[in-house]
Amino acid sequence: MTLNAILSLSRAATPEELFTGQWQSRATTLDAYKPYLDLRWQEGCTNAWKLLEKIGEQGYPDGYGNVRNYVSRTLPPSARAVTRWHLTHPDALAESDRIQLRAVLANCPELDVLAKQVRAFAHMVTDLQGAQLPEWIEPAGAATGLPSPSRFAHHLAHTGPLLAACGAAAATQ
Repeated sequence: MTLNAILSLSRAATPEELFTGQWQSRATTLDAYKPYLDLRWQEGCTNAWKLLEKIGEQGYPDGYGNVRNYVSRTLPPSARAVTRWHLTHPDALAESDRIQLRAVLANCPELDVLAKQVRAFAHMVTDLQGAQLPEWIEPAGAATGLPSPSRFAHHLAHTGPLLAACGAAAATQ
């Protein structure tokens, strides 16, 4: 790194200040096509390959990477990614994943409740605290806006005595 780069980085008071400079307003070959891409995105076309084909027909000379990078800025995370973030121990998540998960949870209170329930269940299972199962079942079963954990909790409530009996039998063997 050059001395000027080091000085500008050291003077930045916020992360946003790191992203200013010569590259921010630089014109690209994609600029002329961005209004069209935004319009098609709002109409529901979220496939970067299809968008590339459409602007390619209009004369766009560059490749897929630029289009993918542009649309990925507005692309919400996939359900698979959010699920993985929920099921991964918070200490094992990459910082970028933590930031995205916080943003998702801030925009969806139901998902925040679900995340807390999943983490509480995972903590109970990994720390072998099965005695806390009834305490977990009650609020999870009452979460009417979240059908999956509610069904799971009701199923556990009905099989709980059977599970407890199996656990006791296994402990005596």
